Amino acid sequence: MKLGDLIEVEVIGIDHKGDGVGRLGGNDIVVRRGLPGDRIEGRVVKKRRGRIELDIVQIISCKIQRIESRCSHFGFCGGCRWQDVSYEDQLKLKESLVKTALKSKSLSPQKMEPILPSLDVFYYRNKMEFSFGSDRDGILQLGLHIRGRYNRIFDLEKCYLQSPESNKLIAAFRAGAKLYELMPYNLRTHEGLLRFLVVREAQPRGQLMINLVVAEYPNALIDSLIRYVRERVPQLSEIIVSRHTGKAQIAVGEASFVLKGNGYIEESCGDYKLKISPNSFYQTNSRQAERLYEIIRNWVGENAGNLLDLYSGTGSIALYLASCAQELTGVELIEDATLDAVWNAEKNAVRNCKFISAPVEVFLKNLDDFNFDLVIIDPPRPGVHPKVLGRLGEIRPPRILYVSCNINTLIEDLEVIVGFGYEIKRLQPVDMFPHTPHCEIVCELKKLD
Repeated sequence: MKLGDLIEVEVIGIDHKGDGVGRLGGNDIVVRRGLPGDRIEGRVVKKRRGRIELDIVQIISCKIQRIESRCSHFGFCGGCRWQDVSYEDQLKLKESLVKTALKSKSLSPQKMEPILPSLDVFYYRNKMEFSFGSDRDGILQLGLHIRGRYNRIFDLEKCYLQSPESNKLIAAFRAGAKLYELMPYNLRTHEGLLRFLVVREAQPRGQLMINLVVAEYPNALIDSLIRYVRERVPQLSEIIVSRHTGKAQIAVGEASFVLKGNGYIEESCGDYKLKISPNSFYQTNSRQAERLYEIIRNWVGENAGNLLDLYSGTGSIALYLASCAQELTGVELIEDATLDAVWNAEKNAVRNCKFISAPVEVFLKNLDDFNFDLVIIDPPRPGVHPKVLGRLGEIRPPRILYVSCNINTLIEDLEVIVGFGYEIKRLQPVDMFPHTPHCEIVCELKKLD
């Protein structure tokens, strides 16, 4: 088979990216936007080491019906994968992904709860990160990444995941940047000024925050751009400019400048108010986050003793669990997030929580006296640090609650933890990310006698 060839194949499953998978002539076949039960004719667009990727030319037959997608960028954008699938079918696919992943490692929870649907299917995100770039003619662009192309973006006209206000911001920043002839940062030449635009919202309070990441600041042209945007989006309440002079393409700067507001927003989560700084982690689906934390609190139960919250972020889980605990200790690497957690505890009059800023693996290594009854783990997408897993195997806490947004790293870590002498009591998928193959998963593990 050569690039451009047309082949016919049956889709028998989906991978963790939400693409269809099949087999043909001893090759693994990946069908972009394919679904289980599809028989398709596809064009070969990529070949590598016995793996062939196809774009669908026509669907010959299918078991899951497609619907019309709402977004004009669907299929081109690297974000939504399943906007042409009914939400009911999306939930079935996600449950299937979780079950298949568990089976691949021979992991058997005593109970798997049905996936909890998102309250909002569109306009559910409270944070999005947009990139500056340029097209082949050198014209400035502002938007999201083209699917599979980390170095190529497209001009975003309208996204249905964050609120309509974010779409206004994108249009205003793009127009202003062109007006003042500001150039995007170039990854090859390391010239240019504009890098990222991060938009965060606290919808119940009507707060709208942007963090404009640039290669140089202070800069008069950036100030002119900000004024231009403020005139067109007057509801913009928090404005931060971050200076990032390094070569790495990350939306975090070495220095930040608050041009308007306090430099943070306040989220409402249940009965609690949470301070969210520009670089602090918080669940991107606010309404669903409350339901996720309610599940965690119900599973922890009353009078749970001393709790240890690893990768504690801004302290959102800790605050929810404070009433269940005698004492709770949160550990988080990012210092800004830890400061937010301390502020959040004080603001909400929670007095039995303390927060430590340190690498989790270093904290556990230096912990001489382990007197925790339950450990909560909510790591970033890459999963738990191997040294943390190893130390947990030495300590063997009575109970572990693992919260994950990445099924692949979750099952790898669960396999290790089960090997330490634990059983998986129950598992609950929670859909935080409609139109994508991702979901949040809560898992309870108990130490075997």
